[in-house]
Amino acid sequence: MAREYYDIKFLRPIFHLSDTILVNRTGRDTAAMKATLRALRKGRVVGIFPEGGIHMDPYTFGSARPGAALLALLTRAPVIPAFIDRRWHTNRLLRGILRPVKTRVYFGPPIDLSEFHGLEHDSEVLTEVTRRMVESIERLRPKRAEPGSGSRSSR
Repeated sequence: MAREYYDIKFLRPIFHLSDTILVNRTGRDTAAMKATLRALRKGRVVGIFPEGGIHMDPYTFGSARPGAALLALLTRAPVIPAFIDRRWHTNRLLRGILRPVKTRVYFGPPIDLSEFHGLEHDSEVLTEVTRRMVESIERLRPKRAEPGSGSRSSR
């Protein structure tokens, strides 16, 4: 989670309970990478956005980064793609907490990366693994209803 959210004092107990890994958004955060490697090697579940954060538009993806691919290959942890379908999003944490919104999470089958094991330091391999991760997530995204298509119920 972005380190700046940790500065919101009343939320710190929640972060402690969930064993949150804090990340600097400066690009490269070796402390967060090491903490994530330790968690994965202990068999913990770690949620990672391949784009490096939550993207504001749920129907488009930001530019994916190779960090998730590197972590998966270094630890051989299973990679389970997930898509978070939400109709509204804000980058204001408090507003997001106070305004409930219907959200669904879709999970796909694990991604088989066995052909890439031992190749985690090859930039082309990291690019390919990242591409596969993003494609697996994109396949989970529900189709956007077109305005006037009548696909929504009027109940």
